Amino acid sequence: DPAAVTYIPSSDVAQAFAIADRVRRSISIQPVRTNWDAVTVTASIGIAEARPLMDSDAVIREADSALFRAKQGGRNRVELSDHQSISKPDRDGV
Repeated sequence: DPAAVTYIPSSDVAQAFAIADRVRRSISIQPVRTNWDAVTVTASIGIAEARPLMDSDAVIREADSALFRAKQGGRNRVELSDHQSISKPDRDGV
């Protein structure tokens, strides 16, 4: 399972969630073509927001925990760390 860390400056958790969900949906609707077939690819994404006095390792641990919950919850999802909450849109809707 490949992983990446992205820093989104000047955004709040709701904006980060919206961006991550757009990325997730864009990935899942475009099959990857191979020599033999087209393969559906999905993305599970964990989001954490740096809080005062948090070091980068702590932020990454929280995002990793959220990523683990996204995978456990059925994959192809965006999850927030335990310390964040927003009114999330329907994950398959608008």
